[in-house]
Amino acid sequence: MLAPIMCFSNVCAHNCFTGKESVFIANDGNTQKNNSQRNQESYDSMAKKVSKALDEKHSLTALDLADAMVSKAKADGSTYGQFVAEKAISEVYLARNNRAEAKKHLSEAINQAHKLGDVNIDFGTLYQKLGDLYMPKESAQALHLYSQGIEATKSERSKALLYFSIAKAYATLGDKDNFYKYSSAFSKVANSNGKASTYKLQNTVLEAYAYDFAGNAEKAEETAKEISDFVSKHAFLSKHFVNLGDYKKAFKHSEKLKEYLDSCNRAQVVKDVRELSHNLETDNIARRTRDNELEITNMELAQIEKENELTQKQNEALKLEKETKEKEAHNISLRNRNQGRARQIEAIEMDRILAETTVKEQQLQYNIITLVVVLCLLIIIAAVLIFRTNKHRKHMARLQQLTDELRIARNDAVHASQMKNLFIQNMSHEIRTPLNAVMGFAQILGIPDLPLSDEEHKAYSNHIQNNAKMLTMLIDDILNISDIENGKYNIKISEHEVNDICRSAISSAEYRVQDGVQLYMTSDVDDSFTIMTDARRVQQVLINFLTNACKHTTEGSIHLHCSLTENPGLITFSVADTGCGIPKEQAENIFERFTKLDDFKQGTGLGLNICRLISNRLNGFVKCDTTYTNGARFVFAFPLTTNATNSTNTTNNSK
Repeated sequence: MLAPIMCFSNVCAHNCFTGKESVFIANDGNTQKNNSQRNQESYDSMAKKVSKALDEKHSLTALDLADAMVSKAKADGSTYGQFVAEKAISEVYLARNNRAEAKKHLSEAINQAHKLGDVNIDFGTLYQKLGDLYMPKESAQALHLYSQGIEATKSERSKALLYFSIAKAYATLGDKDNFYKYSSAFSKVANSNGKASTYKLQNTVLEAYAYDFAGNAEKAEETAKEISDFVSKHAFLSKHFVNLGDYKKAFKHSEKLKEYLDSCNRAQVVKDVRELSHNLETDNIARRTRDNELEITNMELAQIEKENELTQKQNEALKLEKETKEKEAHNISLRNRNQGRARQIEAIEMDRILAETTVKEQQLQYNIITLVVVLCLLIIIAAVLIFRTNKHRKHMARLQQLTDELRIARNDAVHASQMKNLFIQNMSHEIRTPLNAVMGFAQILGIPDLPLSDEEHKAYSNHIQNNAKMLTMLIDDILNISDIENGKYNIKISEHEVNDICRSAISSAEYRVQDGVQLYMTSDVDDSFTIMTDARRVQQVLINFLTNACKHTTEGSIHLHCSLTENPGLITFSVADTGCGIPKEQAENIFERFTKLDDFKQGTGLGLNICRLISNRLNGFVKCDTTYTNGARFVFAFPLTTNATNSTNTTNNSK
């Protein structure tokens, strides 16, 4: 049996980093006082960031910030910093349900607080939190810490809550006298300041324990229903029914409490995964931003280089233009001086022109030959460049293909890792739940002097058998998936009677039907109608459909029907229920592996996926009928190999 667990909402209700605690350390010099105050404000600011991260459900970020505070405080040698940092990190671990680490760091925070000397710190709140972390396994140490808190605190509210914690601890231990003693002390302090209404939860819890000690079970249970805190309510009811000897109800409330804590742990894991994914995405965005900034910087540098080069060319062009003008002016001067000489050598020039003409004709022939050779070389170079360009293009295409394949492989690996984690989370919860039930009822049956009637003994035995069957079905689902993926899943076709297959499926699912739900079967064929198929695989699909219907149907009926007319040429099996139904947009997704619409319902998310794989092997199909509005309706159909006759057979089973 699970022992009562302290209320986490009470523990988390007192936030040590609200800024309401003012710390003043007297120093002689004004400069030293100002430096100390700035140092305290720095650590208080860091603590507020941790609290903000916790409020935003970013516990991993809060843990990193708190670790940084601890390292900085130790490096600075600041006692106040170590006190604030240790207190902050204990809050983070408490939010993450790591009670051992929270206890260690909160103890260190109290030690550092004592070193501060004359400091306005509410030790009562700190000792109460630390004592709550020791409950219920180390109740003696918890009671010692509560007593220390009463001696150290100056706050009436803290003193009242400490008396409440002590009274509740003695109630858990079954110490009636001390329970009444500290309950009275709590009431006296709570009523003294005229704010008794603020202690409604504590008054209700103590009132329930008082009725329990007085033997008034009915009033104790009525009062327990008014306890607003889920954990405190079911912890009390679990212990209450153990005291009454009603182990079935005690186990029920213990299971509710355990399922609630398990759901909190799963929610924390999901938050951590989401926060890690967000941090990874943030890092990638920052990296891409840096790359873009670097690329922009390179582009700006290239632009500057081009502008400098253009400026240099413009300067060279101006210089050349100036030199050209100077040369032209000089040439004009020379031409004026040489005009006379030109007339004298005109005759000689004519002879030179004739000679040059002959030379130019020869040069022209040589140039034509040279041009042809150059053109041939250019054609060859162009061909080589085209060849190398095509080769480079093919190489780049191959490189892009390899890059795409690597990206797909990486995505597949990430998806496989996510599916592995999801599978481990689902299986750890789904196997643990029925296994705990088997162990719990087995322990009850193993108590030698426990007075049990034959009906109770039979009921507990049935619970053990049912949960053992649930474990067997979970393992069968895993083995079926493995066989299908490894090609070892055999289909053995033989002749079978249709109605016998349906009746076997109904018989296998009867024990799962909830109270008040009617399970029945109808058929359009007579008992002699046979088909060629693998009866075991067909029954496996129908049992999966019926199991899901039983799980989600709390009232109304579950109807298995066999039809030859719904899909002509096919034999159609359908399972309709009056349960919560399935949203249309999820009608196809539920056949994916590990898909569950309700994480708090039992199941691995493999059953419907196995049904689809079996239907494919039988050349048929399975689907969720989205036109059905009274709940959920699943359809399984595959080809016929014999003629059908129409008749109706009905089998009713009421639970």
